[in-house]
Formats: sequence, structure tokens, C-alpha cells
Amino acid sequence: MRRLVSTVLLAVAVPLAAAAPAAAGIWTPIASGTTQDISAVDTRGPGDILIATTGGKILRNGVEQLNAPGVQFTDIAFNPAGDRALATAANGKLYRFNGAAWSLVPLANTTFPHACGGVGPFPRNATPTGNLNAVTWAAANTAYVVGDDRGVVLKLVGAGPVSVSDVSRQANATCRVDPVSDRTTDIGAVTDQLIYLSTTNFGQRLITTDAFATAAAARNNSSVNCPGSPSRLAVDLTSANRSWVVGACGGSLSFGFSSDSGTTYDLSLVYPNGSASDIESLRGVAAAGGSAVAAGRRGDIIVTLGGETAYFQRADAPDALTDWLAVHKSSATDAVVAGAGGRLLASTRANEIPDLIAPAGTISGPAAATAGVPTTYMANVADNAGGSGINPSSFAWSATGVPAAGGNPVALTFPSPGFYTVRVAFTDNAGNAGTASLGVLVSSAGVPSPPGATPISAPSAPSAPRSPTKTKTVTVAGGRVTLAAPRACVPAGTSFTARLSFKRSKKKGTKFVKVTKVDFYIDRKKQGKTDRKAPFTKRLTVKRLKAGSTHRLRARATIKVKRGKGPTKSISTSFKVCG
Repeated sequence: MRRLVSTVLLAVAVPLAAAAPAAAGIWTPIASGTTQDISAVDTRGPGDILIATTGGKILRNGVEQLNAPGVQFTDIAFNPAGDRALATAANGKLYRFNGAAWSLVPLANTTFPHACGGVGPFPRNATPTGNLNAVTWAAANTAYVVGDDRGVVLKLVGAGPVSVSDVSRQANATCRVDPVSDRTTDIGAVTDQLIYLSTTNFGQRLITTDAFATAAAARNNSSVNCPGSPSRLAVDLTSANRSWVVGACGGSLSFGFSSDSGTTYDLSLVYPNGSASDIESLRGVAAAGGSAVAAGRRGDIIVTLGGETAYFQRADAPDALTDWLAVHKSSATDAVVAGAGGRLLASTRANEIPDLIAPAGTISGPAAATAGVPTTYMANVADNAGGSGINPSSFAWSATGVPAAGGNPVALTFPSPGFYTVRVAFTDNAGNAGTASLGVLVSSAGVPSPPGATPISAPSAPSAPRSPTKTKTVTVAGGRVTLAAPRACVPAGTSFTARLSFKRSKKKGTKFVKVTKVDFYIDRKKQGKTDRKAPFTKRLTVKRLKAGSTHRLRARATIKVKRGKGPTKSISTSFKVCG
């Protein structure tokens, strides 16, 4: 993981050659200076980017600083001042930048010859040989490195000559950090004392609050459901109780969010502009300024602000399907992603979410017309505040028996007397579609129009919400928990019923017995009192929610068990407010 401490720029950044940004996206291609796969990236802000590759190269702002053929880099990080850096690599290799050049760090006699067991005392005469996976800076002259060797956490101290020692393995054959049969794949320092680590054991966290003076506490091992796969973590320094973990597997279980200091993780994030099933493999996550960016294979780039809702923000062609291997954020708005073939993207809008709200409008023009005589109509439309804007070439006009037409305004000629409904369809620049309609009474030539005929807008009445037939089901140890919500959109100001049900398993020895109480939430706000009696239902009213917006419906159930304190289980789905 990159450092989690904040940074201050000390020098003028070197500008990079960049292609013009794509009109619809937030990512701009950057010349990386290599065609090798970029496996690690760090940045101190726009124009100062440090990368490392799977082929042994380190480059800063496109300029090669090191070429070590045969070395496969796994992580890289500036120190807080930006005048030194460290890069981890496979097979126990660690490189250090001293402000002038990169060199290999000697690791002989830095650890003890045991794997968290045996009979001590042991001498400090061993050398790490497994892959070194991640590095983090806890202070200007203090860094930590983790890798595949069980229990090894290397601490580097010094501004000039650097000292290296294992602070986890002890002479008495114990370990302050012990992933047991798994591998430690990431580390991040929140402060010089509070440090997070993650492992391949379903993204298990090991957290120290005293810089490894005592054994790190093991937290819930289900931040991601990717057994045996590398996990990466990121902590939100603006609110350190929030963190994210990604795993190198597919689907919704590869991305977890915690709002309780890494104790539990929610894997049921809502994806308003896509499906979690589209995620193939997430390889990195970074947080800064209250938001996070995750990146992975086949073009997956995901932006999340509050943590529980995530938006796909893929790059435009030719990078729409690029395999991304690393990501870093230097501020709320600034981020870089790097990946296969030396592809490198930067954004100064990394906390923007896609425009998902359809534009709206009305038609102005005569509500009375004469058959055979061209009549002019204008669509008065607007996008939502902060939206992508109206696409001026998208206007499509129609009416029964009238030739289709484009543009705005438009002249329509009605073929014969009668009542017509003129419709116009349009989109914003993000592709969200809107419509408007107007009723027009058409008379024969020479027949006067009805007195008082004026332009009338005829918006469609919103559909009443259907019964809650959209369901989300999760399996627990003793049965299945199901949350039901509206399948259709819900008109603003109306109500709908959410329902949670529990079906107990008939298998012998099941742990869970029944659900005892349920709390319902819209987004992160609890709705009314706790429901303590089955069937668990809640009548929810859509208040002060913007038309066209998508929201998270969550139910938190307390489950009775045969012995001990009953656990809680959260289950989420989404609903949309009619636009």
C-alpha cells in the first residue's frame, strides 16, 4: 500500500506529455515511458508520478531511473517529503531511492530463522527470501515492508544509512504478526502507531496500535470473499473509521467497505450504473479526501464516495478494457491508475460520479394547428445541476402520421384534422434519456381554431409502485434471509413496503433459530422504530429524494442463536425514484 500519511509538495512537479482527455470520461492518458506492465504506482500530485514494472524498471514522470532486468516489482512509495522512496519486489528484493539514485537494500541477518514457532531463543541471522508485497511510510524516515515469509514485518529507519530489522518475528519463536498459513499482501500506516495489514485469508486484517510493540489484533476475516487471493486495503484519513479492501477475484464479494475501524465489512455495495457481477478481479484500491478508487482487470475502475454506493468510471477507448494493476490517490480529486502494456491514466476529477439522472423538459408551441400547414415547436429541456448537459443532436420528434424529424426547434406538418400527441425524445451527454409531449388539435384549412387554445404540456403520470417483488437473498448458517423491495421505480412523495423474511434451514445442527428484530435504512438513515415482530415490514415514504436518483435500501436483522449473543446480518438492495 502507498503511504497513508498526508503529503506536502516541496518542489515543482515535472509536467508530463498527455493526450487530450476524452469528452465523456474523467481519465486522461499519460505517457509512461514504458510498454512493460506497470505493477505499482505512487504520486505526489498531478505531474509527479512514480511507477514500477513487472520487468524491473522504475520511472518518474516518464524518465527511467532504474533498469533491473529480471526483477518483478510489486509496490512503490514515496516518503512523506518526496525525497526518498522504496520499492518492493519478488524473491526478497527491496530497492531504496536516497534522493539521487536507486540501490538494492541488503536484507541479510534482518530476521530470525523461524516461522512463528519452534524452540528459542533464535539468533537474528536469517534473510527474507519470499516475495516482498507492500511498503508503507509511517514517518519521514520510518517505513515498513511485508511479504510472503510468515510473520516477517521489516522496519527501515534512517535518513542516510538505513537500518533494517524484523519487528514481528521474535527471538523466542513468537510473531507480533502471524497470518498462519496465509500471506501478508498489504500494509498501510494511518499514524506512526496505528498500522493496518491484510492477508490472503479472505482479506483478514491484522491491526497494531503500538507499532508492533505487542501482538497485532486479528479482525474479522471476511472483508472480501476471495480465499487465497491477494488483498489490498485503503483507509480514509479524513475519517479513519472508514476503510476499503479489494480482492483479486470477481463479483460483489471482491470489494468490501467498513465504517467501524475495520471490524466488519459490508460486501453488498450498490452499483447504480452497473452490476457487481461485471467485476472480474480488483487489483488495487486507494483513498484520499473522503473518497476511494478501485481498479482491476478488463477496464474496471470504480469510484465510491460514501462507501456503500460505488460507480463504474471506466476510461474511454482505447483503455476501456485495459487490465489495471495499481492505483493511487494523492487528494480527493487527483488519482492515477496504471496497468498492462505501460498504460497510465490520470484524473483531476477522481471524486466525480457518473451522471445517472435523465434530463427533463416541456414542449412549447401551438396547441391548435391547421392540417397541411407547417407548425413550429420547441423543446425546453434542462439537465440536472452538475449533470453532463444536453446532447444537442439527440432531439427526435414524432407524432402519428407525421414524418419523424430531428433538431430543435422543429416544423411539423399534420396531414389531416384530428387530435395528435407530439412527442420529443432527447438525451444528455451521458446517454440518459428524457421525453416530453404536447397535445395538439388540428383543424381543416379555413376552420378556425378553438378559442383560447394555448400550448399545453402533457407529462406522463408516474406509475404507481408495484408490490415488493424485487428480492435479495443471502444464506446464513441456519437458513436464508430475504429482503423484498419495489421492482418498479417509486414516485416521489409516495410510499412502498419493504419486507424482510427468514427461512430456517431444516438441517440438523443449524446455529441460527430466528430473526428477532429488524431495522430498515434508506441510504444510511434509519427509518422509524425497530420492528420486533414478524412479518418484518416497514412502510417507507419517498421524501426529499431527487427524481431519477437511485438509493440503497438496507435491512439489519438480529438473529437468535441457540447459544451466545445473537449476531446481526445486513442485506441490501436498491430502488429508483421515478424521473
